[in-house]
Formats: sequence, C-alpha cells, structure tokens
Amino acid sequence: MVAREKLTDEDIDQIEYDAYRAKYESNCEKARDNFCIFMRMNDHSFLMNWHHRIISRRIEKMIKHPNRDRIIISVPPQTGKSTQVSVQLAPFALGNRPWDRIVIASNSNSLANSFNGRAQNIMASDTYGDIFPGTRIPVVGRRNTSRAKRTQNLVELISVRGSLRSVGLDTNLTGHPADGLIIDDPYAKMADVFSDAYKSKVINWWEAVGQSRLSKDAWIILMHTRWSESDLAGELIRRGELGTGDVWENIVFPMVSSPGLPPLHPDDPRSDGSNEPLHEAFKGDMDYMKTVERNVGPTVWSSLYQQSPTIIGGHHVSEDQFNFYKSYTDLPHGQIEYSWDLTFGSEKKKASYVLGQAWLKGIDGNYYLLDQFREKCGFIKPLAAVEAMAMRWGPNYPLNIENKANGAAIMDALAGHANICNINPIEPCGDKESRFIAITPLFFQGKIYVPDPEWLPWVKVDYINELTKFPGAPNDDQVDTTSQQLALWYNPLDGMSFGLGGLSQQSQWNV
Repeated sequence: MVAREKLTDEDIDQIEYDAYRAKYESNCEKARDNFCIFMRMNDHSFLMNWHHRIISRRIEKMIKHPNRDRIIISVPPQTGKSTQVSVQLAPFALGNRPWDRIVIASNSNSLANSFNGRAQNIMASDTYGDIFPGTRIPVVGRRNTSRAKRTQNLVELISVRGSLRSVGLDTNLTGHPADGLIIDDPYAKMADVFSDAYKSKVINWWEAVGQSRLSKDAWIILMHTRWSESDLAGELIRRGELGTGDVWENIVFPMVSSPGLPPLHPDDPRSDGSNEPLHEAFKGDMDYMKTVERNVGPTVWSSLYQQSPTIIGGHHVSEDQFNFYKSYTDLPHGQIEYSWDLTFGSEKKKASYVLGQAWLKGIDGNYYLLDQFREKCGFIKPLAAVEAMAMRWGPNYPLNIENKANGAAIMDALAGHANICNINPIEPCGDKESRFIAITPLFFQGKIYVPDPEWLPWVKVDYINELTKFPGAPNDDQVDTTSQQLALWYNPLDGMSFGLGGLSQQSQWNV
C-alpha cells in the first residue's frame, strides 16, 4: 500500500483556486460569443428569462454577421429590455468590434446618459477586461495618457476608433457617424405619443439626425412601448410595407399570449397556444396579470402590456368605477389644486362651457373631486368664479389653466387679483381622448372619489354621465378638465421602466 499524501490547508486552497480560475477563464472565453453568459458575468442579479435568450441570439447574429439589421423590439415594461439592450449590448458589441461607433438615443439626454454611464461601468470593470482584454477605456481615478475621452455622454476606446455616445432627441449628431444605433423609449410619457407636435419631433429627429448619421452597414435597434399605430415603430413598419423605407424585423413579446395579438416569435414557448405570462419573476403569475388588467383597463393593458395598439373611440370608464363620499368631513388630508378650462363664448346654446374643478390628492393615494363650476358665460363671470372657488378652498393652491383660447386673457386678468396666486399655465399635449385614456387606470384601480349624487345631484346628471359616455357624449369639457388635473399627478409610465439601480455615482467623468 502506498500512503496517500496528506493535503495541507494551503494545498486545498490552491486546488480550489485553480478550479475557480479554470472555470472563470472558461466562462470568459464563452462570454465573448454568448451574450447571455456575458450579461450574467457582468450582472449576477439579472433575472434571465427565455425571451432574453431569444433577443440575445438575435444580437449575437447581428454583431457577428452584420447586414444592415433593422430590428424593433416591443416588450412590456419591467422585463429587462433596457438593461439587456441599452446597457449591456454596447459593451458586448465593442468587445467584438472595437472599431464600431455606437450611439444610444432616448427621449432625454439624462436618460440616454444614464444608459451610457452603466455601460461605462461595465467596460471599466476587471471582469470585462478579462473577457475582452483588447477593449479598454480610460478609468476614473487613473492617469489617462491616451487621447481617448470619457465624459458623461461619450467614451472612446484606447488605441482604436470605437466609441459609445449618448444623445437625447434634442441633440444633433453632426460630424459623428454611427455604425450602431440604439433607440430606447423616444417617448417620455403616454401623452407624447398622441401629440402631433411631439410625434413630428420624433420623426424629424429620425429623418434629419438618426438616419442621416448611419454608416453604410450600420445596424439599428428600436425599443419602445407600443401605444399607437402612428408611433415611431408603427411609422417605420408602415414605410417598410409601402416600400418607402427599410424593412424592419419586428420582435414582439406580449405580457400574456392571447388570440388576435401580433404573431408570436417562432421560438416563443407560448406559440403552442398556452396562456402564460411572459416573465413571472418580474411581474407575477396569471392571477396577478388578471388583476393588473382589471386595474389599468383595456386600452392601457392592450398597448402597454400586450404591445398591441388599439383603435381609439370606445367608451373608456363605466359608472361602477366611481367611488363616493358623503361629506367633506370624510376626506383625508392631502394636496388641493384647481383645474380650469376657460373656453368661454356666450350664454347661447352652442357656446362652450366654462369649466372649473377643485381636486384633492389624498395622502391615502386616492383622488377626490371637491367642487365644480360649469356654466356658459362671457368674460366677467369666470373671473368671479375662479376667485370664489379659490377663496372657498384656499387661495394659495396651484391654479392650473389651459393656456389656449381665452385662457391667456383670463390669466392676465387674474394676475392683478390679490386673492389669486400660484397661476400655472398648462399646455395640452395630444387630443382630448388620448389625454383621458392616460388617466383611466385611476378609475379601474378605484382611486377616483366624487361627491355622492344624493348629496350633489350634478355629479350624476352632468359629471358621471359625460365621462361614461365620452367620446360619444355631446360635451367633453368635464372630461378635459379632469384629465388635465389628474395628468399633473399621475403618469401611467411612472415606475414601469426597468430600474437604474446599477448606475454608480461618479463625481468625475473627465479623466
């Protein structure tokens, strides 16, 4: 018998370390070609799902064999699309193609720069250096002897021409060509999608800036929640179908598979007809999805979660979605504001109503209609009505007035009133129906409270009757004033994009 050699603790430690290094080096080698492994190594907390693997395989093909790829990715919020594409893609692409110049564009410079900052953090890490030792950027806190720049919106690779630049839709790219372009959420809020002016701004940016700076073989990925057939994704798809623009590959992952939606991706496991949520780890199971659908309503559910823009024109709220309170003493503490539509004309039947409302945003998270003035009248009476409502509930609260038609004249007249202050001109964005749709989730969630009609009959006769019949009701002044105020407090997109928790706080960008 040959005696076995007794291992010391130091021997065991060395064996374990050698095994770890062998596994680590093997993973680094795999991560150069496999985007999913690359993501896992740079973000251990990322919750990988099957749809991420489908997107990853398409990205690998795009990077390894570029062919003027034009890809639209439509995925519900909080399912990791921005982390995967707007943060992790650029470092992976530059590791494989360090000569490429990549641009990330979003609705604002700050959002685009946040994606850029997170990508820079990855590229400055030791792990990234082990995966792609030939792709290096200046490191904060270390002396930079190269001419490569590293700022909040631009990082250049050391010794090669590759770079990552971030821009908002107000930023030009003159003199800066792009070999790869990522467009993530060109719309900051739902109302932007329905604003003709903002839609034109997005299209104009695409035509004059984004598209014009592309190199001959550049690839493009566009991601945003589908709200309308005329949003940027819809417009680019339409142009491709008409033969007036590039043909786009449209990758769609609805939150829940169901008939009537855009065709599922062939690798979507739900293509067999199973009715399952996209990603339980992020959003929950089917019971939770049904609760979400009830809370947000059919229009928001179809677009925001299912990526299937719906045709506008149906009734959007029902009478059973209103809650009632019986006395002002029942109300919680909170914030009071006034909302006015001062499109006055005369007392004739066809004239528009002057409409003013007082609203309370309660500390309980609900919204309470306190008061309303609604009358057809000329110039003098609205002045008195605005002042009377302000004195009844408090003159120091924000007075929100739609800044069109007669609103500007009324605001000028009110400016001289000692009892009126804090006047806030409101610029309406989008049409009346789209603005109302944006706040309908509050009704489905049971957060809207109005006075009991047995106490104040106008609530049923005028207010509820108009809102439940809109857009088929003969008037829409109460709808417009309600949506104007609630939109100041509520945005259906708030908190729905994947968080920016991975962005480190760096006080210095220039090195």
